[in-house]
Amino acid sequence: MSFQDFLNHILSREGVRRLLDAHSSKKYTVKPRRFRNFPTIDLEKCVVCGACADACPVGPSDGKPPALEMTDKGPVLHEDRCIRCGLCAEVCPVSAIQVGTLHEEREEVVKPPKPAEIAVDPDLCIGCGRCERVCPSDAIHVIDGTAEVDRESCVLCEACIDACPVAGAIKLLPMDVEELRRCWTKIVDTKRREVGSR
Repeated sequence: MSFQDFLNHILSREGVRRLLDAHSSKKYTVKPRRFRNFPTIDLEKCVVCGACADACPVGPSDGKPPALEMTDKGPVLHEDRCIRCGLCAEVCPVSAIQVGTLHEEREEVVKPPKPAEIAVDPDLCIGCGRCERVCPSDAIHVIDGTAEVDRESCVLCEACIDACPVAGAIKLLPMDVEELRRCWTKIVDTKRREVGSR
């Protein structure tokens, strides 16, 4: 699906209806793979005890050498066999082996733009607090006699609208189509630049 087709779907009547029907906020996550560099061996520190080679889980097979092979001068690392588990570094008694930097998994959270917002008419709101009591995401509070909405926390469930005793005091207002298009374009362009820079 092309980017234009994607936008056309999101902005179509069916696409907007599905977004409005959502009862919880959506989060899309991108997790890079866990990555550890190859271990480095300081042969000047090495006492040639062989503990690293004994701990290495990748032994010789099919004519291929083990990942860590002991010689008279110390261990030799075969990077094409190494699985970067770090066991060799853990068992070395003189810290002659250091594992590479471990890049922990991180979560980049991308929040898509909301297709609508909950709006309170201050002229109609009576400050009864019913909306505040039923809100599942603690996104609406009565302040100085009028309900106010935290748009970041709001999940557009419309529980506040159903609970409000005054018709029209709380409304669901769809976002302007062009504004929604700009928001999606900005998100997609940003992710494309991030992928391109890796």
